[in-house]
Amino acid sequence: MRWGGEEFIIIAPDTDLKKAKILAERNRKASEKFKYDPTGKITVSFGVTQFIKDDNEDTVIKRVDDALYEAKRKGRNRVIVNV
Repeated sequence: MRWGGEEFIIIAPDTDLKKAKILAERNRKASEKFKYDPTGKITVSFGVTQFIKDDNEDTVIKRVDDALYEAKRKGRNRVIVNV
């Protein structure tokens, strides 16, 4: 699902946090290896979280957004998990 600008959301039902991080790393590495025309190579950053008790749309989006921006602050092209 496209969230905005250059941001997308991947919803992975029945996937625990460890497997979600593996999924994000797999996508990050695949994107890093692919050559896009006309820009060439790109990198991607991922924020990963999971729904926890008493979450709502706003709380889970805030947590994953915080993780994404932490990944960007730390130099991009990485996966950050925020629980």
